[in-house]
Amino acid sequence: MTKSLAEPLDHEELARLDDFLLNRIDDETGDRIHAAGGDEGILDVSELDGLLTALVSSPRVIVPSRWLPAMWGAQESTWESAEQFQETFGLIVRQQNAIAATLLHDLQAFEPMFGEREVEGKTYLIVDEWCHGYMRGVALDADVWGGTDVQELLWPIQLRGTEEGWKRIGAMSDAEQAR
Repeated sequence: MTKSLAEPLDHEELARLDDFLLNRIDDETGDRIHAAGGDEGILDVSELDGLLTALVSSPRVIVPSRWLPAMWGAQESTWESAEQFQETFGLIVRQQNAIAATLLHDLQAFEPMFGEREVEGKTYLIVDEWCHGYMRGVALDADVWGGTDVQELLWPIQLRGTEEGWKRIGAMSDAEQAR
């Protein structure tokens, strides 16, 4: 049964989309892209959620023909069938629509899809993947994200979502990072 493009993804659909993103590039291809200094594109649903959130919150509409290449990076996905493409693209659009509906109608309910990792029994929140996806979306139309107020709001996302930001974090004191 085909779901409406307005229906949010359930946990099983998010897991399927995450599996697709994680497995769309095999290790050999990923190594080749990385060695050439290329971009592997979006690799998980957290990063995708960041990208889609940037697209939805952008001051200007960015059409799929502009953001899909940024999503795929140097290796556009190959599809086993038209059905696989339709299902995957449908999941992506539904996630984007869910983000848009939340931002438009219940902003206080919005929660970025941060990842989590458990290490030695302790759970850590992973924000950098979402931030990287968001900044990937910002970069698609960077000139409309100018202005001091916007830059100030983007500051925490830039710190965790860009290579330059990570370098700055390394040079910051704990107090500066807490800002």
